[in-house]
Amino acid sequence: MPSERLFSFRSLLTAITLSLVILSIGGIVTISFFFQRRTIEKLGNQIVARLSQNIEDRIETLMRSAIDQNDLNSRLVAGRGNLSAEDFKSLFPFLARSFQVQRSLSNVGLALQQTGEYCQVQRDADGNLRVRAYVNAPDGKRTIHDFQLEGQSVVSTSVSPWNYFDPRRSSFYETAAKAGKSVWTETYEFSDLPGTTYATPIFNPSRELLGVWNVDFDTRTLCQFLKQLDDEFTGYSVVFEVRADGGMKLIAHPDMNVVIDTAKGWAPGKPLKLDDPVTGKLMQVLQAQPAMLAAKKHTAGSRSDGGRFERGVNVDFEQGGKSYLCALEALSDPSLPRWVVVTILPRDEIVGELLANRRWGITLLVVASAAMGFVAIRVARIVGGRMRLLQQEAQRIGRLELDSQPLPKTMIREFDHLSQAMTEMKTNLRSFSKYVPSDLVRDLVSSGREAELGGQLSEVTIYFSDIQDFTSTAERLAPDVLVDHLGEYLGAMSAGIASHGGTVDKFMGDAVMAFWNAPRQNSEHALDACRAALENLRTLTRLQAEWAKRGTPLFHTRFGLHTGNVIVGNIGSDVRMNYTIIGDAVNMTSRLQSLNKIYGTRILVSGELFAKVEGSVVVRPVERVSPKGLSAGELVYELAGLRGGVSSKIEERCERTAQAHELYVRREFSAAAAIYRDLLASGDDTVSKVMLQRCEAYDHLPPSDEWDGTWNIDG
Repeated sequence: MPSERLFSFRSLLTAITLSLVILSIGGIVTISFFFQRRTIEKLGNQIVARLSQNIEDRIETLMRSAIDQNDLNSRLVAGRGNLSAEDFKSLFPFLARSFQVQRSLSNVGLALQQTGEYCQVQRDADGNLRVRAYVNAPDGKRTIHDFQLEGQSVVSTSVSPWNYFDPRRSSFYETAAKAGKSVWTETYEFSDLPGTTYATPIFNPSRELLGVWNVDFDTRTLCQFLKQLDDEFTGYSVVFEVRADGGMKLIAHPDMNVVIDTAKGWAPGKPLKLDDPVTGKLMQVLQAQPAMLAAKKHTAGSRSDGGRFERGVNVDFEQGGKSYLCALEALSDPSLPRWVVVTILPRDEIVGELLANRRWGITLLVVASAAMGFVAIRVARIVGGRMRLLQQEAQRIGRLELDSQPLPKTMIREFDHLSQAMTEMKTNLRSFSKYVPSDLVRDLVSSGREAELGGQLSEVTIYFSDIQDFTSTAERLAPDVLVDHLGEYLGAMSAGIASHGGTVDKFMGDAVMAFWNAPRQNSEHALDACRAALENLRTLTRLQAEWAKRGTPLFHTRFGLHTGNVIVGNIGSDVRMNYTIIGDAVNMTSRLQSLNKIYGTRILVSGELFAKVEGSVVVRPVERVSPKGLSAGELVYELAGLRGGVSSKIEERCERTAQAHELYVRREFSAAAAIYRDLLASGDDTVSKVMLQRCEAYDHLPPSDEWDGTWNIDG
């Protein structure tokens, strides 16, 4: 049959599906007649149980976020011999950044054992973060300090007297300290809603208690999730807690006000009264059957603090003349709090329509079975063979084997369209690989896991480059000419970075940001970054010659390189993320690149980077500077080239500059000025010119005794 004659895949698939269903059901028609109601009820229980399981998964996700946060907090201070309030300011930016990702959490804090001092980052009802510390003043009095985050720093906004809060007397602290491990608290009231705390003790290497981390979250997010489910199906779900005394407490409901009103009147041992009559009736049924609250241990493990609900308990009850199906699911992990998910569904919502359609369904199945049986066998061969071919192609795409060979044509329209879609998918994936690091994609594909939000602290070498006076150059070019010109430049710079194992993070207009040592480890990441910058500088020289011949404006680029610790990983949201780096080291690299315009240099590197490549590169010290926003001074160097790859004249200039800088730091300004004058006499040198001005100024008016050679840059 010619390939142009295409048939509907839907009709073929319908024939196969109906044939298999009819042949399977034909033998059980008589039995299903007698057991239909039992089957329907079982189906209802399964639906309710599945909904309960979905909610349990949501709860465990919320709790895992608290557990993961405390694990990250504990690693942050792991191995320390002691902690003090001096550590709080360094912790605040990290905790605040974590809270911007973990939006379900309400509070995170660290309480110190020795002094009772406490720091916390708290989220209010509007989602705003409050940073606070309870610290001891030098005179022994305890005060409350409120801070405000400004970039990577914290600034004190107010100081108030101590309100006699001592975290060491809190239940979460005493419980975690006594247990010597992470614990969950029973729910208690967070202003208007119940909430729980996950507390983790931290110890020094001698196993002495240093303090306790606490992560809190209320059930607001859970109530909102239950409300969303309530809008999607006719039943609804609630969550309550089995207390240590055997009582029950409602902690989540689709109507948040029900939880708030219940929490106001709740007390241990007091009868539970609810504004929701259906849930209230269920609670009465459960409390009237103490066997359901007996100490049945879950198969995943036992608890020493009492029993919990058995998983998969189904309860039937009536309220207001209606019958309800109800499923109770306890959290499956014994280490989590004793919370029980209850899903309630009116029985008529499941049974009514199925009973009405039963007779019609049986009749249609019997009539159609004879006609469909022959068709199913015939088309199964055609569809099965093509499906195997498409499956193999999908597996090749999953392994990123993106060859351009198309699939063979077929007479089935939908299969033919699917083949074309797979061919287009391979084309799009080949294009997509230009937007993300190829090493990252291949590692992710080979691992078989989905990309997830998260990061880890790693040492990387960071690269920043920027075109000098790009704005004025861009204004002289037509948009299409500018895009082509910039594309040629960025392509060449990216190739130089990739050839030395770097990862291009992003393009910011004309600026390029890249880094080394992630996602692939590289023991020579600092040296490879230097090689890439030097190669790109040589490439730019070659391109400038070509641009001059074409009459295209020339680009002049400045580079900054720095090695430091950053958080590297997938940053963003669940639906859109970017593999990138964040941290002070990124800001430092950007400042280094900007400093080139002051000293007339092309490539500036930090002292941290130079310490890793010393002996492999030729540099000259420029000056110890303290850019705006960075507290400590940093000695920066101009990268001249690789060792053995520069002329003796350049090496001599670097050595002479180093001698002058050493004299400058020793306050021998006249001697240093003499060397800088000699360097200027041999050619235009902005570094020597700037430093000569410094020497002459300090020779006339010496700096203070505390001066260490650092030049503070305000802009």
